[in-house]
Amino acid sequence: MRNLKIAIVGLGLVVGTVGFAQDGGKRINKDAHKEKRFEKLSEELNLTDQQKVEFLALNKERKEVHKKLKGDSSLDKEAKRAKMKALCKDQKAKMAEILSDDQELKLKEMKKEKANKRFDKFAEKLDLTEEQKVQVASLQKERKEAHKELKAEASMDKEAKKSKMKALRKSQKEKMAEILTDDQELKLKEMKKERCAKDKGKKHGKKKIDKDTRKERLKESTVVK
Repeated sequence: MRNLKIAIVGLGLVVGTVGFAQDGGKRINKDAHKEKRFEKLSEELNLTDQQKVEFLALNKERKEVHKKLKGDSSLDKEAKRAKMKALCKDQKAKMAEILSDDQELKLKEMKKEKANKRFDKFAEKLDLTEEQKVQVASLQKERKEAHKELKAEASMDKEAKKSKMKALRKSQKEKMAEILTDDQELKLKEMKKERCAKDKGKKHGKKKIDKDTRKERLKESTVVK
């Protein structure tokens, strides 16, 4: 099955490896990490060989549609968001067709477990007390429910929803400030700054990789000519 999986995504990985060889092997490590994650997922869900093929094909389709959607300059932000929502719904339906009921249930449990681990890591970094953990978890649940209701509200226009969302964020920020100590608030701000810097670094790295790839392809086309 390993050979079959490589046959599906191998061409893209090989081309990527050649294009990014001068980039310190970052792309190679990234692809290896993705492959390892897929193998772990396959094992935990006990996917059949056929399911693995379908799963990979669905993931490839999602990436291609997502990339095309991001690059579509004819759509505004709201239109892209609506398209993205429809894409997620479509992908979820297709995933349900691939997986058995037991596998779907297992996948939900895995997602929940992952979310719990993220929360535990967050709580550890801020050194939250048990009482604070309960309060923060409750606040997060409240935010998700309010956000979901707001998105589903058909009677409100774009600007009204934006205003409501802004008010929701402000309210959540104030409630969080009541839960955390001054030191914890300061730590949270530092964590957010680090996250922003990390995200910017990823974007910059991706742009650099894309630029290097274009250069390599230009060299190759010149040699062919």
